[in-house]
Amino acid sequence: TKMPYVIIITNPLKTRQRITIPIDTSRHFLHKIQNNKMAGTVLMQVRKGNLRIGWSYDSTRQQPATTNCIGVDTGISDCFHTSDGRAIGSMSPVIDFYHEEVEPAFAELASLRNKKRKIKHFLRKHDLSEDVRRSLIKKMDHLERMIQTAEAPYRKKRCYYAQLDHEIKKSVKTYVDSISKDTLTVIEKLDIKEFNKSRKVNGMFSTFARGKLQRKLMEALNQKGCDFFEVAPD
Repeated sequence: TKMPYVIIITNPLKTRQRITIPIDTSRHFLHKIQNNKMAGTVLMQVRKGNLRIGWSYDSTRQQPATTNCIGVDTGISDCFHTSDGRAIGSMSPVIDFYHEEVEPAFAELASLRNKKRKIKHFLRKHDLSEDVRRSLIKKMDHLERMIQTAEAPYRKKRCYYAQLDHEIKKSVKTYVDSISKDTLTVIEKLDIKEFNKSRKVNGMFSTFARGKLQRKLMEALNQKGCDFFEVAPD
């Protein structure tokens, strides 16, 4: 059921002036508005003639009392391996897809670029007959069209990310749903900078995947109100 609500925001067209905007929202979000402290800036966008208002909330949670403790290792063969002997999820098929499908597709694209670069260099360095020159330029143009229309590498990369996100979401949900709020989860502390750097390196996507998996786990635990603790690796 839609409910009326009014917000006051800064006029983007005039300095030091505020405007009142009536909006319709659901009973659920009206309840959230009334029971949460607003945090950050209110965002206003016009999309296809509709005004969209967005803002964030400060949410305070009490640290739960913990009576149970579970250690969780983040890996690849098993997404999570717990201290009580459970193996949850697996990144191996996703990482295999990256190495078997995504890497070769981008290697082929790089090969096309290298061929074009070599022809361009050859044309610049050699005095060739007009016929030979025209033939090489035609070949270079053909390579450029192949490069510009190559969709497979990017399609496979999007597929990889979709598979990765699906496996992460499934594994995190499986673990978080299996514990009670009085469970303390102990996680090995990982180097986030290394994850971000490794994302740029084809051969280290497994490290990036582990980092993303662990971040999502901590977010889910925090959202559920479950306590967790990071420990430095041995």
